[in-house]
Amino acid sequence: MKQTGISILVLILMVFPFYGGAIIIVHIDKGILFDPLSDYSNIEIYENCTIEDGAVTIIYGSDVHTDVHTYTLLNENCTAYERKDMLPIFFISQFFGPNIRTEREFNSSQINAMVHLNDGKITTSTASGNYLVPLQHFHFHTTAASGSVSRIVISWNGSFNSGSVKVFAWDYSARSGKGMWKRIGSFITTGENNIILSASSSNYVSNTGDVDIILVPALNYLKPPTKVTTDYISIEIKAVQYRPSAFFITKPIEPAHIWRWESVLWNGTTPNGTRIRCQILYENESIIDSIEGNNRGFTDSPLSLSMLSGSSYKKIRLKFCLETQDQRFAPVLSDYTLLWQLEDKKWKDSLTASRIEERTNNRIVSIPINLPQGYWWNKFYADYNGSITFKILDENKKVLMDNIEPGDNLSALCTRTIRMYAELNNNASIENWSVTFEESKDAPEFRHFTSEFVNNPKVSFTINATDDEPGLLPSSAKYKLEYRKNGTSVIFVSSWLPAKCSGDNCTKEVQITTPKINLFYEPSIEDILDLHGEKNLSLYSVRFYIEDMAGNAGESERYRIFMDVMPPSSHLIETEDIAFKHRYESVVIKAWADDDKTGIASVALYFAYSSDNKTFDESQLYDVDTAPPWEWAFTPEKSGYYRLFPVATDNAENRENLKSNGLTLLFDINNPSKPIFDSKILWLTSNSIDSVRFEDDFKLSSIEYKLKDERIWHKIADNLNSSFYNGTWRLSDIDWENMEDGIQYLVYFNVTDIAGNRYVTQDDSDALIIAKDTRFPVAQIDRVETWQWKIPFEITTYATDVGSGIKSISLYYQHSPDNRTWSEWMLYNTTDKEGEQVWKFSAPDGDGYYRFYMEVVDQAGNVKTSDYIIAGVTTFPTTHVIILLSLLIILIIATFALVKKT
Repeated sequence: MKQTGISILVLILMVFPFYGGAIIIVHIDKGILFDPLSDYSNIEIYENCTIEDGAVTIIYGSDVHTDVHTYTLLNENCTAYERKDMLPIFFISQFFGPNIRTEREFNSSQINAMVHLNDGKITTSTASGNYLVPLQHFHFHTTAASGSVSRIVISWNGSFNSGSVKVFAWDYSARSGKGMWKRIGSFITTGENNIILSASSSNYVSNTGDVDIILVPALNYLKPPTKVTTDYISIEIKAVQYRPSAFFITKPIEPAHIWRWESVLWNGTTPNGTRIRCQILYENESIIDSIEGNNRGFTDSPLSLSMLSGSSYKKIRLKFCLETQDQRFAPVLSDYTLLWQLEDKKWKDSLTASRIEERTNNRIVSIPINLPQGYWWNKFYADYNGSITFKILDENKKVLMDNIEPGDNLSALCTRTIRMYAELNNNASIENWSVTFEESKDAPEFRHFTSEFVNNPKVSFTINATDDEPGLLPSSAKYKLEYRKNGTSVIFVSSWLPAKCSGDNCTKEVQITTPKINLFYEPSIEDILDLHGEKNLSLYSVRFYIEDMAGNAGESERYRIFMDVMPPSSHLIETEDIAFKHRYESVVIKAWADDDKTGIASVALYFAYSSDNKTFDESQLYDVDTAPPWEWAFTPEKSGYYRLFPVATDNAENRENLKSNGLTLLFDINNPSKPIFDSKILWLTSNSIDSVRFEDDFKLSSIEYKLKDERIWHKIADNLNSSFYNGTWRLSDIDWENMEDGIQYLVYFNVTDIAGNRYVTQDDSDALIIAKDTRFPVAQIDRVETWQWKIPFEITTYATDVGSGIKSISLYYQHSPDNRTWSEWMLYNTTDKEGEQVWKFSAPDGDGYYRFYMEVVDQAGNVKTSDYIIAGVTTFPTTHVIILLSLLIILIIATFALVKKT
């Protein structure tokens, strides 16, 4: 059916009324059309759909199939409960459910007694007190969808001993979805009773199809306790089914001013098994096929229309299709919004709700901004007040550019979709923000098709694609095949098929690769071609397609396919001019290759690695050269021995075997490491040094040293042929004799590896600091009283050093019970405090004789020990004396008492 309306051209920055209050909202100067779908104002054609409660959904009614199902307690997941202690006034409990606290599930025999009518079996619930009533709760699980239920019939047969039985059902929609028990009727007579729910019956069915009913009898005041008995209960669900599909088409939309169409956004709900599809149409209602995928339609909002220019597509229509595979459910379309941009080469927004996805007090995130076809990002602009941090995000809200300012260039971006982000400080505000575009019209180019000649009946084809600016979009790579009926000129052409493509977005050059393709007929070919039963055919040609990041499409020429099965040959040349040892440098490796039929397509350089020039690893590919002269600048990744050899491939992809021999070269690509030593002063008591470690990533050759300001290098080690050296070496006798005690000297190193790479100490900060200290520290221990009666007693020592300083001071002792037999010397304690030190000695071995001496070690390792002293220890037996005196007092008291008694 069709309806007439007015053109959008007359709408200006206002909410425009249609037919008795109906509205759509159009902002001409902002490029926005919003249809809340409250009526058919902007809908011209529709089928099987209706507008209800401000949304479009699929129709259903008497002309559509209706399902009626009856459910008893025997159905799956249906059961019943009772509670015997309810207050007669149920109002208190109406907000708690559908599960009722302290209710008890009936056993299986009690449930079975309520399944069949008049079978002599019943289930009775009796109140637990005279002023309480029982409750029976029946839970039914149905297959109905809540929105499709048009009627519920509750059938009950039973009895009660009071005036009536109130019937409640749980309303899942009440209290904003929290739900509550609602009274739906009463039974005032025993026997068979029915309650029919029509209006709002779907409110009593949950999203999962659950229905909950409770029976509450009135209080029996005269003959308590109150009882209710159920012989049979069931519910009947009547559900209508939606039509399988519906659609509507808008009126033609023609903005007065437009540069490019921007996007379509829509809101709705799609239960499982349903979907909403959007399609973009010409004014004549045909599909715009320049939008890839438009024939199938789009299910994800928003849908970018940036490929449509306003000059080429002045008028468009929108078509929305609503579909369901489960006719109990239907999708609902709440509204849609159409956006377009007015100014040439610019996306601009004044923070309209349609273009803002996220907004808080201090943060704003735009909807995705899609790059128009044939354009690239240029600059960012914004009119704002206050302090604002702007960022550019990708479609997934990952930061691409941080802290940008109005006027900043965006051409370094590598994406077709961005978002704008603003972080507002204090009371900052934005009037508008925008992104400008610059034209980029050059399409990608193709070269190096490598597979005109093939060597087996199933091969893949490759080609290189290039684009200078802004670079390529690898995911857009495709290929197309042509098969020819043998002996004729009849050609079968496939559609564009997805190809594999190396490289990241914005890559300047990529390689496009097809999957394995049959040269001759196979049943799988019929998946891509309509052969009309023809099988006598072979592959005739292949062509390729790719887009750049600006959306410009490139198509290659058609490449004919031929066959070749013989491999080529190759070997390295000019090897006599290449030295054996190499530092970190590129070595030019050259090869000769030949093929007797199709010609050489590529020559690959392989290498095998060895750390000892004896055992080599598996061969690895280094690089492939695709055009003569066949040569490579070989630069190894790590130091070691490399055996190099070429492997040629012809244009039919015939490849010669890997070789076991080749050119062997030694590479040591890194300088020796800086020697490893402590940054502190190294104090020396002699000219021997063993605390410096020398390393190289491969093998060291020689090590030398010199003192700062000296000219002569002195050899430390030579002909090492090892990756490290940490042995002991000596300063020259002359250097040692000329060094003064306590004076610091800087040692510079000259380290050479096996390939001649050198490490030379460049400045004082990298030099080893040494100092000479041949003087012993002072170690004195004062004598103590020969006998000590109190523990602990004090021992005073004195230590000092005029050279490298004190490293440690240790007190040692020996013990003897008789001044003849002595224990081993034992460490008592250690300190590094210089000067006088008082030690508290606690005689750990008890009474007897003790010898003491101290040992002082300075930082250079000079050791000085004191003379030893001796002391005896006899502690007063305080405990024993106290016990003896106590016994004496007790004896005196006992004696006195005995004398007095006699």
